Amino acid sequence: MRLISLEVTNYRAIRHGALHFTDTTILIGENKSGRSSLMEALTKILGETDPYYPEFQPYHYHRIGEDDSYAGAIVIKIRFSEKMLGQWDGNAFAPLHGLISQSTEKKRTLVLGLRSDPKAEREPSQFELVEPIKEVSTRDRNLISWLRKTNQVTHLRPGMLTGYGLKLDLPIIEMTYPNALLRSLAEEIQRTSWEVLTHSSMNINRSIERGFAAVQQLFEILENREGRKESSTTTLKVREIVQMINWEEIGSISLLIKKFNGIAEKLGILLLINAFIRSDPGESRAKTNPILIIEDPEAHLHPMAVASLAMLMGKIRWQMIAITYSGKLLGSFPLRTIRRIVRRLGVITEYKAHENNFNTEELRRLGFHLRSNHSMAPFARLWMLVEGESEFWIIPQLARIMGYNFDLEGIVTMNFTHSGLRPLIKYAKQLGIKWHVLVDGDTAGERYQQEVMKFTSVEDTDNHLTFLEEQDIENYFWSNGFEELYRRMARMQGPEDSTTDREQTLRRAIRNHSKPFLALCVVESIVGKDSKAIPKQLADMIVKCIEQARAP
Repeated sequence: MRLISLEVTNYRAIRHGALHFTDTTILIGENKSGRSSLMEALTKILGETDPYYPEFQPYHYHRIGEDDSYAGAIVIKIRFSEKMLGQWDGNAFAPLHGLISQSTEKKRTLVLGLRSDPKAEREPSQFELVEPIKEVSTRDRNLISWLRKTNQVTHLRPGMLTGYGLKLDLPIIEMTYPNALLRSLAEEIQRTSWEVLTHSSMNINRSIERGFAAVQQLFEILENREGRKESSTTTLKVREIVQMINWEEIGSISLLIKKFNGIAEKLGILLLINAFIRSDPGESRAKTNPILIIEDPEAHLHPMAVASLAMLMGKIRWQMIAITYSGKLLGSFPLRTIRRIVRRLGVITEYKAHENNFNTEELRRLGFHLRSNHSMAPFARLWMLVEGESEFWIIPQLARIMGYNFDLEGIVTMNFTHSGLRPLIKYAKQLGIKWHVLVDGDTAGERYQQEVMKFTSVEDTDNHLTFLEEQDIENYFWSNGFEELYRRMARMQGPEDSTTDREQTLRRAIRNHSKPFLALCVVESIVGKDSKAIPKQLADMIVKCIEQARAP
């Protein structure tokens, strides 16, 4: 069984929103986009099974208008699917057999809905389970409770890894283990993590080493057949969460963990296991389909610790939903797993990439380009796609002279020559990221111009394309008042050099220095004057990109 979608209406700031899941889903979006509210809604329906109905406070209900009037009932719907055809015919899913249809050529689905209306005359909250093919539904408590517990959520909220913003007055949460050694190891993991997080250790590195050693020993026991028989509750869940997908290739969890040698790497693993142990001391979920939500796992961690987290998260076999602002984490997962959400007037729009829309070479180039050069690009509002290295350096600086900061505006400047223009535009459109292309007037630039026209209408071309008539950016600036600068950089300032042609001068200037250096010299020259020295075509392009990035 697998969770495939979530639909939320009138919950907190969400008027309506929907999200679709894969086995691993990486969720990104700006602050106040609704990411945490969506996960909170999912946790309400799958993470809180006792009491039967989740509790809702007045602030959970969506409000509208200046008087914050009640917008309507909260409705949360989640859809499950078979992992494989005929899966639900097995004995493990016997409670469903009276409801579901017979096996078909497509995977069967079920929809579990929760409606909460404080103005209802009877019970304010109601669950309903719907079978779409037979168009039948039930409110049977036993069946719905079984379904919720079978797919229960473990939610690691922001700060749970590092303790930031949380009360750390309890170094150890007491748990009942039948095995004294397992109990002591779990306590040691908690104790050493607490020492690190509260800065109460006499030797931080030694505490990390002690805690990591406890993690290693814990997994060595759990991989032992007798240890697996004796383990229960949280220890069993820890074993479940890190059970490797590539088990035959890896050999064992403990062998994988031994590959982490650095203190920062060991810290990342220690904090993840500690957070998981402390998150839910309830009963074991053996033979279930657990769902793990991790919010901002990278917060307050060194990049090396984040890298170790990414490696371990990539091996988790539970269905996992991770919320992140980390480009390093984002780059560790396939493009198909990324979901970017935007909230406008309370309505959430989901964007995702469809890998079948890219050929193998495009995926290779795109994946490499985004991971190695622009890992933060998927978080941007607009991509400024430029053809050359000089443009990459100069355009953001020109914007700064004009009083704009591309970082604050959510604009990322990217050189597209290594990845190709087409895959970047396709990916930007699928993720709902706005884009603008700057090209030169040479043969390659004309080809890029034609490529852009395939993705936009004639009427909308100005919002997506700036075409420079000159063959490159150096010739463009030469023609727009910077001839003297290039002659000086070419060391051609004598009277006998005044007639030297443009091509020879620019070639010598580039040979004496470099294109990026010349670009920065242009910027310095403009700073010495004022923003009016910026060529109008480029200034207009920058203003247009700023307006698009700011537009809802």
